[in-house]
Amino acid sequence: MAVRPLARNSPAAFGERAALERELADLGVARSGVAAAVMSREYSREFEILPPDKRRYWSGTLVLPYRWICSIEVYRKNPRWGGHGEARWLLHGKGTGVLIGSDCVLTAAHVLWREDGGEPRRVDRVVVTPARDGKTKPFGSVEAGDWRTPAGWDARRPQRRWDFALIRLKEAIGNKSFRALDDRPLGSWGSTSLGGGTSLKPLKPDWLKGRRVITTGYPGDKCGTRHLADEAAIQRCARRAGTLDVDQWWAEGTVRALDPARGLLHRTIDTHEGQSGSPVWYYWRDTKLGQSRRWLVGLHVAPGTIEVDAQGKQRRIDNMAVWISADVLDEIARLRT
Repeated sequence: MAVRPLARNSPAAFGERAALERELADLGVARSGVAAAVMSREYSREFEILPPDKRRYWSGTLVLPYRWICSIEVYRKNPRWGGHGEARWLLHGKGTGVLIGSDCVLTAAHVLWREDGGEPRRVDRVVVTPARDGKTKPFGSVEAGDWRTPAGWDARRPQRRWDFALIRLKEAIGNKSFRALDDRPLGSWGSTSLGGGTSLKPLKPDWLKGRRVITTGYPGDKCGTRHLADEAAIQRCARRAGTLDVDQWWAEGTVRALDPARGLLHRTIDTHEGQSGSPVWYYWRDTKLGQSRRWLVGLHVAPGTIEVDAQGKQRRIDNMAVWISADVLDEIARLRT
């Protein structure tokens, strides 16, 4: 369903915006986080949907590699904590990540920053939930002990090629066994013994162009399996569930362009805010041998290219990911130490 925008400066627009801000404030969601994502008049068009919207709900979160895709919640400290009924933490925003080690989650760097008085600051708390499916958390949630960004990342002047971060968890969840997996270990993407044919080795950019790629993540314009058509629906979902992005959504497309100089991969896959940090991978299967491989080739970070036709009409033609190059993998290895 297309969003029917209100005039940006109309009394109705201001009233609806104020009502939404109050609803989300009551939930402890910062305006600069999730609320900022849903304040847009035409958010499904202005962000990362390349009409028609081809995303679909993915229920098989226990299947490889979807068990390693994580819902990420970031929090800021509540300055009023200690008062009657005041929570210690306020939900600031959400993102997506992928487990690439027993205690390491790769995500977008900007997910882990917030604005405070016009200055970017690190968030105060990070909680990671692998394979989340609605209210179901088959492997529980894990607190982050630390999170690190590459040397080239500057939150004041962000360069998208360095828009990635490594979250170190307080426990090595990838080594733990779970009843949901018949008492087998969770594993992680790229693990030699528990990686299920996934790889962290880079693929050549010339070869990647035009290839079919896949992503899944936790978009913020969904309430369970339903699309949030307008801000009133977002308010109702937030009031009832206290969350906006609890289910994985799957989509595929092709690599439209790869810019090694800028470290960016452009692909025609629908995404939405909340999916920053979603893995983008190339899938290969040999039907005769019954073998399959998956290479992590990108990490979703932002909307991409806008094309303008002869009549001046704009449309988005791709979305942008950090290209998982040898340089990026070297930096990730450094962040692990």
